[in-house]
Amino acid sequence: MVLPRSTDPSATSTRVIPLSFAQERLWFLDQLEPGNPAYNLVWAFALSGDLQESILEEALTEVVRRHEALRTTFPLIDGAPTQQISPDPHATFHVLDVRQVSATVREAHVHELMRQEARWRFDVTQGPLVRVTLYRLAAREWRLLLVLHHLVCDAWSLEILLQEWIAGYVARLRGQPPQLPAVTVQYQEFTRWQREEAHQIRWSQQLAYWGKQLAGCPPLLDLPTDKPRPAVQSFEGSRVSFTLPQDLTSALVTLSRQERVTMFMVLLAAFHTMLFRYTGQEDIVVGVPVAGRTRKELEKTIGLFANTLAIRVNCSSTLSFQDLLRQVRRVVLE
Repeated sequence: MVLPRSTDPSATSTRVIPLSFAQERLWFLDQLEPGNPAYNLVWAFALSGDLQESILEEALTEVVRRHEALRTTFPLIDGAPTQQISPDPHATFHVLDVRQVSATVREAHVHELMRQEARWRFDVTQGPLVRVTLYRLAAREWRLLLVLHHLVCDAWSLEILLQEWIAGYVARLRGQPPQLPAVTVQYQEFTRWQREEAHQIRWSQQLAYWGKQLAGCPPLLDLPTDKPRPAVQSFEGSRVSFTLPQDLTSALVTLSRQERVTMFMVLLAAFHTMLFRYTGQEDIVVGVPVAGRTRKELEKTIGLFANTLAIRVNCSSTLSFQDLLRQVRRVVLE
């Protein structure tokens, strides 16, 4: 099926555009605590060389112009949240020169500035919901911070944004127009298609499936943490990165082939096993992000398509790892 398209160029300004279901979820969370930066998407880059600030901003403006999602805000109309697409393609773009800061503390100073900027409290009813800050540390040394609200972007979309931004910047440096593919489907069109499909019977079937799948779901995984849970959720998390040894990776690949499963399924089963060993709880639900781009036409569209699926598995102590892996495979493929 091809997504329905609007043939009227003025349709954006004359029609009320509803939110997608993914946007509705995030919008609701934002209403609980307006401006909560927990749903800011943040990426930082270290750059070196003779960077042309104005050209970089021009290239970004072109990307924002091409993709309506990056120009979208979410005002209330008749009490309901809507998408409003601005004709102004300019994102917030700041340049901060910190070369006057002592070299011994400059990096730490910039890191603190970036940390504060990453926690920017967006007003989703006002735009833009895209912010770029360029920090100049030396003549040829820069840090670039990109902050977007999750309502207008996801990780897949970031790849599109960066590819087009870089292509536009390089083309402008050469004095050439950027050669970018046409955006065939805008996010608002996906939203309308999704709303139309919601009236079809298969949505009620999906609701019935998830109602059954999550019935009696445990409310909390009782991890033996070193500190008590705060009374109010702080969203102050961290990330740990590590690399699996080559011999272990090879063994996991072999196991996945033997059991006819993907590497993702193997690692998810291992994660469930670890949680079971730490908590002793057999009924474990893990949230898994999925791209949500079910049609080829959406592969080059920027917007919030990502979704989180709840993968519920029974980690009984009587099961072998192979049995658990087969259960994970069945649940994932459902």
